[in-house]
Amino acid sequence: MDGLDADLARDDLPTLRWMKLVDLAGGSLALTDLGAAVHFRALYESSQERLAEIARLADMRESVAPQFARAVRSVADGSCSLPEALEGMDETL
Repeated sequence: MDGLDADLARDDLPTLRWMKLVDLAGGSLALTDLGAAVHFRALYESSQERLAEIARLADMRESVAPQFARAVRSVADGSCSLPEALEGMDETL
């Protein structure tokens, strides 16, 4: 199963099957649609948390590099792309 070590999941297999997150297909483990949704939701939440941490880091250094901090926050919150942020920084230098 992609992204899941079967040996590590062996102890949890009955629970994962009961929760309909994985299924046995042809003698091998496979993620169900629900399992895939849970997996990608966890990735999304992890990414959101990481972006929030990056924005907090930018906030903490804003007094040293205000243009850079604003550019980082803009990219992290999705209000601009990396090329747009870099272009905006070039204009302020």
